[in-house]
Amino acid sequence: MGHQVAVRSTAGARVEMLPLEAVRQHDDGEAHLVRRAKAGWPSAWVRIYDAHYHKLYLYSYARTASRPVAAKLASQVFMRAVREIDRYAATQRPLFAWLYRLAREHVNEHLARHGETALGFEPEAPASQPREEREMLVALRSLPDEEHEVIALHYYARCTMEETAAALERSMQAVLQAQTKALHRLLGAAESAGRGYAAVALPLRPSYANGGMQA
Repeated sequence: MGHQVAVRSTAGARVEMLPLEAVRQHDDGEAHLVRRAKAGWPSAWVRIYDAHYHKLYLYSYARTASRPVAAKLASQVFMRAVREIDRYAATQRPLFAWLYRLAREHVNEHLARHGETALGFEPEAPASQPREEREMLVALRSLPDEEHEVIALHYYARCTMEETAAALERSMQAVLQAQTKALHRLLGAAESAGRGYAAVALPLRPSYANGGMQA
């Protein structure tokens, strides 16, 4: 087992032990980048945007099922991050974990404001969103919150399990358990509908596509 470090939750009431890899972004490189961003250096924000925008967009898409809405929400997250970067403390969590929390708030506000109509399926471009993908996005909404977040981060946003654990402020064991439960629920729903395993149309992780079996 690799080295682990203690990470305190935002409220300061809980401490989780996470693998060292989960907090590698707390190195001098990211700390220096954040200092430059706080000082208003445009180049720092370009680097932050390039590193994290796509993940935030894909996470928002997994939650809203709409690419235009996901793009709008991800952009709003970055505008808010520029305004609130002084509130971020690199010693508490990786930068992506902080940005994810902002994204989750924006997505939740959007869904609360628009209700069930917020889950849109881009009728103007159905070919870009196959039926299996639409069905999966609907099925995700039936999952408990934590399981939904794990799938959205790991499978859609392509976060590693370590990044997912850090973002959710959960242990690796808790995240792996949530992933296992979520996949079993999705598979069970597909089988109940008579569609079988092939209908569990989650995006392929890069390791799967290369023939590996990384979780």
